[in-house]
Amino acid sequence: MEPTSKISKNLNQSIILFFVLLLTAFTSCDKDNGGEDPQPEPGDIAVINLESDDYSALGVPVVMPNDNFAMAFSVDAWEGTSKIYCYNKSGERVWDKELSETPDELVYHNGQMFVACQTNLYALNSETGVENWRYQLTGNGMLATKNSHKPCIDAGGNIIISVDSYLVDLSTSVPARIVSLSASGSLNWEQIISTGDNYNDRFTELSAPLATPDGIYCVSHITTNDSYYAALKKYAASDGGTVVSVSYDEYHGFKLHCANSNGDVFLSGNHDGSSETLFVALTSALTEKWRVSFGDNYVANTAVIDQDGNFFIGVEDGYFRKYSPNGTELFSVNHQKIFVRGETLIAKDGNIYKCLQGTEEIDPQTGLVSDIPAGQGLFETSDMSMLSDGTIVYGGMGKIYMLPTSAGGISTDAQWPSFGNDAGNSSYKN
Repeated sequence: MEPTSKISKNLNQSIILFFVLLLTAFTSCDKDNGGEDPQPEPGDIAVINLESDDYSALGVPVVMPNDNFAMAFSVDAWEGTSKIYCYNKSGERVWDKELSETPDELVYHNGQMFVACQTNLYALNSETGVENWRYQLTGNGMLATKNSHKPCIDAGGNIIISVDSYLVDLSTSVPARIVSLSASGSLNWEQIISTGDNYNDRFTELSAPLATPDGIYCVSHITTNDSYYAALKKYAASDGGTVVSVSYDEYHGFKLHCANSNGDVFLSGNHDGSSETLFVALTSALTEKWRVSFGDNYVANTAVIDQDGNFFIGVEDGYFRKYSPNGTELFSVNHQKIFVRGETLIAKDGNIYKCLQGTEEIDPQTGLVSDIPAGQGLFETSDMSMLSDGTIVYGGMGKIYMLPTSAGGISTDAQWPSFGNDAGNSSYKN
């Protein structure tokens, strides 16, 4: 057995040797990069720590034309307070904004950040975070509405937002409606979604709206005596008048996904009796073109569409699917992950990217996945977006992650490349 003094001496020599090697490595890096900090390589993740690990990231980050990006965090779930952070592509904070309520999603358009909350829609200056204006959606909190949804931008630059009803007290509550506002916050029009006089008829939930050059689309779900029925309607962007509608009895949970270059729209929903999850393609006149079923009341993430009109969608059952423009299944690959959320995007390198339960790069021809090592093992609570250089940005508990990739940014050739169609989440199809 070696004396204690000899063991200590050997240990000290090992520690000294380790630090010499470490110093040599850093000196070499500085020399190779002209004395500057080495640039992150694809796969080297940067972590931004916020004020508290209790802050939970929400929704999908918004990326602005200058590559500044903004993300919402829940600060206190019980109080309903939140905070929006804006950072530049170097990971430096540009501004932050506290709110006394929690947003659904952020939308950027023409220098303004639109934040939809339960009571108000806020318009913030995207460069400073200063409030430009707010529009009151309801004044009675949970007694007036269950939720508002992600706004979209129409062809004229107007903001379209849908608001659910939760009519506990008919004397003070506001019915479900779709609202069109100008960029300065003035009301263009509002379309009331009628509900019945019976207590059980008062719960009307709307989807987030979707805008195309032909008009505004929105799905209403109405609960009547514990039964469901849904209606997809197309509204005129000019005055909110109903152009055409189609009903889906006994379905609920409908979500409008996207639109293609032909003006076709796509939605999914769940059948109340058969537990079927339906994905439907319709023309701009709401004539059904085709439908597929996933089964078992699964949640379907927002679909993306490549430049050839093929669809890619992740579903709660863990399968990632690809369909041709006519609805033929091209592949269905089990990623062995529960895709409750985790929206996908198509990048300029042609690959599909997805996060939540680990960041993935997916081959669009086979559906096979390659995990991005630095993006694994993180607790993500938000979905992701992508900067113009391919850096993936998303959030977790009290953290913002910036993961460099060689993707080259969101595709400009795809017909619907990401959640909300573009980096600003506008949900408008040109």
